[in-house]
Amino acid sequence: MSAAKPHHWRLVAPWYRWELRDGGDPDRKAGAGRPALHKYTSTSYVTDFLADPQRSVVFGDVDEFQRVEAIPHVPLPGDTRKRRRFLATTRLVPTGVRKLFPVAHQRHYVVAAGLHCDEPGFPRVDPACVAEAGFVVRRQRAAIPAGQEGKAAGLLAAVAAAKADQTRSAAAAARDRARRLHPFGGARDAVRDPVAAAAAARRTLESARRELRVWASSVGVDRRTEAWVPSGDGNFGQWVPIADEPDELVERRYPLRLLTPPADDPDHAARQGTIFWGTVPAASAEVARDGSARFGELATYEIRVFARMRCDCGCPGPLVWSAPSEPYRLASFHDPDGCAQRPVELRMPDFAHLEASNARPSVKVSTPAGSSFDFAEDGTVPTSGGQRTGPEEICFFGIPLITIVAMFVLKIFLPILTLIFGLFWMLKLKFCIPPSADLEADLNAELDVVPGGIQASLKVDVDIDLTPGVDQAALEGALRGGLNIRQPGLGTKLTDRYTNDPMCELLAGEGFGVEAGEPFPVFGTDPVFTTPVRRDEVVHP
Repeated sequence: MSAAKPHHWRLVAPWYRWELRDGGDPDRKAGAGRPALHKYTSTSYVTDFLADPQRSVVFGDVDEFQRVEAIPHVPLPGDTRKRRRFLATTRLVPTGVRKLFPVAHQRHYVVAAGLHCDEPGFPRVDPACVAEAGFVVRRQRAAIPAGQEGKAAGLLAAVAAAKADQTRSAAAAARDRARRLHPFGGARDAVRDPVAAAAAARRTLESARRELRVWASSVGVDRRTEAWVPSGDGNFGQWVPIADEPDELVERRYPLRLLTPPADDPDHAARQGTIFWGTVPAASAEVARDGSARFGELATYEIRVFARMRCDCGCPGPLVWSAPSEPYRLASFHDPDGCAQRPVELRMPDFAHLEASNARPSVKVSTPAGSSFDFAEDGTVPTSGGQRTGPEEICFFGIPLITIVAMFVLKIFLPILTLIFGLFWMLKLKFCIPPSADLEADLNAELDVVPGGIQASLKVDVDIDLTPGVDQAALEGALRGGLNIRQPGLGTKLTDRYTNDPMCELLAGEGFGVEAGEPFPVFGTDPVFTTPVRRDEVVHP
């Protein structure tokens, strides 16, 4: 059916993302009236989307932006020295804002929207009536009045805590908790009535959000939307305030393409709706005049889709805008969750092989005069600040030599950073596996940097849920053998400040205790894909 008036058009989520008739998955209702984001983990994501737009990777916990929160200090029962139970003193809590990873993390995103007539029956728009379709990326800004920063931080913390509580109260989260490692046999934090707990958590979250909105309105928080406007000079541009639904396009736009069903697929989603799609930019070469990048890790963004009706007279019709997509932020290139999604293997050079080979330097390094440092071989302090004053020098190095020296420097300075500055949490970013990959692997190398080592206790045991995939006896044996503990129990003391709880969690996470034949360690899990639906199973927004 063709639309007669442009203001009767509506851009919403594709029909397969609408609310279910049976009321299942209530989160679908909130996203039905806005463009939908699709997540993929393969470089063939465009081909995958065109073949079946209903099949995309489900957004999980790692796809939610998190903020840092201090861990409350809760000492062990009866511990008069009040030692900490965790290596780190902070933790991450969810914020409710979507996180998009860069291409370097093997993640790709597509935005899709359905175009309909806002009339009874919610009919689809004839694609022949569409002169143009595209989307823009906006930035959200909130200017807080002077002196109100503390109050804003407190209200935001309350919202984040309520969001975290809602997540923990869900039935799925309750089941996940039952499978977690509990090193010292504390009471299981199970949800006795998941449905009632989830309802109470939703009410708490709504109350916290309402309080935040009332405060923002009362103190005059200026929440604005900004658009990226190119300057017309190379890749330069700037963020400028803009109306939510401007009449003309002056900002950077991205094209949307019409989703066309294959001729041999009668059940393709495009046969049930007019759907436009495009790839979401997670990076850009554009910069502002002050040198700041267009996209950054600290800003919050949203996508708005637009369409324009084709006129018989040849002139373009007015723009029709969608509601904003869910807000999102961009992950850092060094994001640990993102890096873990694309693990890299680097094998150190073989000393014996290098010694026996006819290896030649492969890296040429040219050093201009006065731009290098010379150090005397006898150890004396160099003159002129160590800067070489002779002619330009050219040296050749082998890449294996550079790699060996870099690893040598890492091994020297990692214990210094860990011990002198107390950065014990860095141990979470380093874990060594002996060549045998045996459950009884010796962990002494990991603990050499800890003064005092692990002290034994006869009263405390490791307690692990006996779920499929975890062997309690094997894990406990690995801990006792690796930590050189021969007593029946395991130690509760890691120096004077920490206990060995994190070591137990780290071992389980890295694969100690898995069943025979399982990969070790496990760097990730297989993606979970969305469930397809039929057109008669959903209701339009």
